[in-house]
Amino acid sequence: MDAWDNHFSGIISPDFRLMKKLVSLDLHNNHFDSMIPENLCESGSLLSLDLSNNNITGPIPMSFMNCNKIRKVALSHNKITGTVPAFFGTKMNQLGKLYLDNNDLTGTIPYVLQSAKNIVEVKLHKNKIGGKFSEIFCNKKQILSADCTAVGCSCCTCCGACD
Repeated sequence: MDAWDNHFSGIISPDFRLMKKLVSLDLHNNHFDSMIPENLCESGSLLSLDLSNNNITGPIPMSFMNCNKIRKVALSHNKITGTVPAFFGTKMNQLGKLYLDNNDLTGTIPYVLQSAKNIVEVKLHKNKIGGKFSEIFCNKKQILSADCTAVGCSCCTCCGACD
């Protein structure tokens, strides 16, 4: 479902979880100012989620760990708080692209995220994330962006001002 750049506002409907054949949900460039609904992946069919460029607040819901078929998660340019959940590297086995840049995330980069076999593109810059990317992680990624003054990253393709 593509409903991007429509000036929609308010909350993101929790009823998207009821759409059993929903494969892609693209709501980027709107004005949503709520938290990400719990159980958004309840249908089990979601492959791509783009909620970037909104005013989404709060942490990434733990129920995201049920998005085991998802290949792309784009949550950039919001006001998302909390840490980068480890389940991005453990439960989401098909995840290839993860965009979490330009938020208010804190903590360190989960090591399990670095060992995820299908992730090829990760954007974490403009957050408050520290830690270090391992060389194993660096050897298999195509695009990797982070705040290189806070994150040890010998392989970042972009440091900081990546937009």
